Amino acid sequence: MPTLLVVEPDPNNRRYVRVNLEARGYETTLAATPAEALELVRQTPPSALVLNVYPYEEAALSLLDTLSHDPRLSRLPVIVVSGAAADRPRFTLRYDNVFGVLVKPFRADLLVRTVNAAISSDGR
Repeated sequence: MPTLLVVEPDPNNRRYVRVNLEARGYETTLAATPAEALELVRQTPPSALVLNVYPYEEAALSLLDTLSHDPRLSRLPVIVVSGAAADRPRFTLRYDNVFGVLVKPFRADLLVRTVNAAISSDGR
């Protein structure tokens, strides 16, 4: 069963993502901060990471940098969640493992399609 780590500071958004992914057969682990996520990723790497970059933008960028420089984690597919469509090239061009960017608000079917594609890609 594919496992996902969801990094989302808002409890309601965490619940929305978790419920929709688990309904499609994914096992999810939740983290409220990028620092918490890094600890979890190092313990047990998931199949993919769903990372909301705000309000912890600097910490989220640090997490992406850390993942991209770690040979064991550099191919972990990351789906960035952002409030701005302008962030797409900022993340996809800078980080090889960023599979895509979802702009809030997004529909559950788009989330699931993106996660399915990211996991199927085995990294970028």
